[in-house]
Amino acid sequence: MPAYLQHRVTAAVVAAAFTACTSTLHVAGQPEVEGRVDGADDHHYYVQNEGGQVIAVPRQLVTDIDLPGNVLAVAGAAGLGLTMGGRAEPQFDETVVMPLLVFGGIAAAGALQWWFAKGALNQPPPPPPILPFIPVQEVR
Repeated sequence: MPAYLQHRVTAAVVAAAFTACTSTLHVAGQPEVEGRVDGADDHHYYVQNEGGQVIAVPRQLVTDIDLPGNVLAVAGAAGLGLTMGGRAEPQFDETVVMPLLVFGGIAAAGALQWWFAKGALNQPPPPPPILPFIPVQEVR
C-alpha cells in the first residue's frame, strides 16, 4: 500500500476511534438522555451532558443503555475477519500488516471505549451539584 494511502487510512482509524464517546440512556416514555455516565447508585444513573451538568436519571425509568464502542468493536472484528479469514496459509507480509493494523485498531479502540463506559456504571456517584431528572409532560 502506498505511503500516502497508509497515512489516510491511519487518520480514518484515529477519527473513527474517537467518535461517539457518549452513552445513551433510553428512558420509558421520555426523550433519550445522552452524555457520559459518571457513576451510579442503587436508585440513579448520573449522566454528565454536553453542558457539563450532571443529571440523576432514576434507574426504574431506564429501559436500555447504549454504550459507546460496541459498534466499532464489532465493525473492526468483522473487517479483520473478512480480510484475514480467507487466507489458506497465514503469512506475515505487507498485505497482512495494514488490515491487521486498521481493523485491529478499530476493534481495540471500540472495545476500550465500551469497557470504560461499562465500568462507569459501577462507579460511586459524583459529588454535587446534581440536577434531578425532570420528566417531560405530554401536551394534550
